[in-house]
Amino acid sequence: MSLKVKLISCISAFILVLSMLFIGVYAAQNVELNVGGNVSFTASSVYAQITGSYVGTVEHPSTAQSLTPINIDAEDEDGAVSMPSDWTSMPLNFDSSASPITVTITIQNLATDRAIAVSLTDNTDITGVSVARLYNSTSFSSNTSSQIIAGGGTGTFTFTLSVINKNSDISGTFDLDLDLISVITKNVTVNVTYSENYSPLNASFYYSINGEEEIETESSQFILNDVFSIQFSVSANIAGTNLSKITVTFSPAIYQEKEYEFEPYGGHGGIAMTELYDIDRDVTISVYIEIGDQQNAGGGIIEPEF
Repeated sequence: MSLKVKLISCISAFILVLSMLFIGVYAAQNVELNVGGNVSFTASSVYAQITGSYVGTVEHPSTAQSLTPINIDAEDEDGAVSMPSDWTSMPLNFDSSASPITVTITIQNLATDRAIAVSLTDNTDITGVSVARLYNSTSFSSNTSSQIIAGGGTGTFTFTLSVINKNSDISGTFDLDLDLISVITKNVTVNVTYSENYSPLNASFYYSINGEEEIETESSQFILNDVFSIQFSVSANIAGTNLSKITVTFSPAIYQEKEYEFEPYGGHGGIAMTELYDIDRDVTISVYIEIGDQQNAGGGIIEPEF
């Protein structure tokens, strides 16, 4: 084979290799890496400002793109919040290197006398993308989250979207729903005392806060934080005719002193349960549990149903 023929063959092979490389790069760069983004809010009796941004996209690789601030005034907003278009159509497009994209949402509670309870539902469904979630720099893995933002406080959600395989098509939507409800949260000190006939074998004290399940305690004093509602109950394991009452007092007197009678249960044992108290300030609650003598003790402890 002549030198000229060899040279032409080498050049042809080189051009073929370059063509294949170009096609491969072109194909890799044309993998679909575009994702839509939607965030929506509902609110009830909330006074707050919500700000947001995203960074790491093709259009905004290193400088965050701010979203239009959302102002919620408790006096004229109740229900679905009107969303600016840039919160409902965010172009979250990964670059050719599939760099991570970070979305940040900050809720500032502009009310100083009450908290905001935030319920987050993450409906994100994106093929080939993992989502890392933070609230105030603490990670959470579930696609639902409940948080309390104190009066005058701020809460920040951060979501980092990472492509699992940059050579695969990405499809789906980043989609969040957040529900904001105004709640009064205060600190409550509870003092529990019993009449002289009490023993741990014949009665159990329970409480429930903020609608959560009941908690049994043997403590004579305990302090609860971020309370907006509370309820007490005592279940006793002595004959119904010997049961007495619970007396509940408040300092300061946000409620008048109240008494609650035991209700016998099948002739042995009984339950005395208070109403649900709304708490709008720091308060000390004293619970006095009066139980009669222990004659005819029997039956079993009956857990209350709050």
